[in-house]
Formats: sequence, structure tokens, C-alpha cells
Amino acid sequence: EGAAAGEPPPTKGWGVDDGMTVRAFFDPPRLTVGGLPTVSFGPKSSVVLSTTYLDERVRLGKGSRGSVFVFTRKTAEQGVRDRK
Repeated sequence: EGAAAGEPPPTKGWGVDDGMTVRAFFDPPRLTVGGLPTVSFGPKSSVVLSTTYLDERVRLGKGSRGSVFVFTRKTAEQGVRDRK
């Protein structure tokens, strides 16, 4: 999602276009096999996601190429569990 109210947005990885659109930036994919060195391949990329529906639990988004994304907010318990 981004920064808490009153805080500046994260500077790496996200560019907010407006209140309903976000641009996410991704590093090139990396592949690691066994103990071999990690290999990066492909270019950096980005996607523009437009929010088409939003409530306290679900966000539906549509990508710039027509892909549909469904995001769900974790419960407080899930957030605590995942930080362990």
C-alpha cells in the first residue's frame, strides 16, 4: 500500500500517479540454482495498476495491459505472524 498517513511515500519501488493509480517498479528477474551464483536476466520493468474497487478488505486493480489483480488486506494476527 504505501506510507502511513502523514508520512512521505516510499522512495524505492513505488511511484504514485494519483489517488487511484500506482506504478510499481521491479528489478530484473533472478535465478539461483543450487550453490551456483545468482544470474539476473531481462530488463527492469514496471506496471501501472488502476484501482477499480476498494473497501476495507479487498482492492481490485487493472493493469496497463488488461491484467486483473486482487489484493486482500491481512488481519492484524496475520501481520504479526508474518513478521516473525
